[in-house]
Amino acid sequence: MVEYTVETLVHLYDSLNNQIESAQNDLCMCNLNVSVIPDENRAEIEAAYAKTEKRLEKLVSMRDDVESLLNKILKVEVNE
Repeated sequence: MVEYTVETLVHLYDSLNNQIESAQNDLCMCNLNVSVIPDENRAEIEAAYAKTEKRLEKLVSMRDDVESLLNKILKVEVNE
């Protein structure tokens, strides 16, 4: 079993939040620029957009898992 310190989990949570924000910004920039992209490059941009969406979903899932772990640790510490 792997043990994590609360400090490590908080650092991971913050890092995931930063990565989520970055991915969201990337998606917004892609949305803003899609109207000016030539048709020959559109498929490449759409593929990159889809890849970023998947990355964002994974990051959110990971952050939710870390948040769940932190909540469980907090409950244990409060009950002690």
